[in-house]
Amino acid sequence: MHTHLVGTNRVVVAQGAPVAPVLERIARDQLVLVTNGGVRLLDSSGAARRVDGGFRVTAARLSAVDRRMGDLLLTSALYDDPKDGPTVLHLLCR
Repeated sequence: MHTHLVGTNRVVVAQGAPVAPVLERIARDQLVLVTNGGVRLLDSSGAARRVDGGFRVTAARLSAVDRRMGDLLLTSALYDDPKDGPTVLHLLCR
């Protein structure tokens, strides 16, 4: 669970996407990140569907570290991509 925050950003970097703007904002605004997706890195119980501007996620989570004081939630959900098939999305949510 605790490595989900680091691991997800590492994958984003490996895929060539920028993480610096998000990490800089977290540091600048002193945001607290919460995660509950560590055990669901590759097998999420949540479901995502594409909507205008992003995804709508439906999921039930039993726990999250520091959930009472968090600013952003990093979680996961399964998206059935029409082209690539089932894909686990890792989502940073407000």
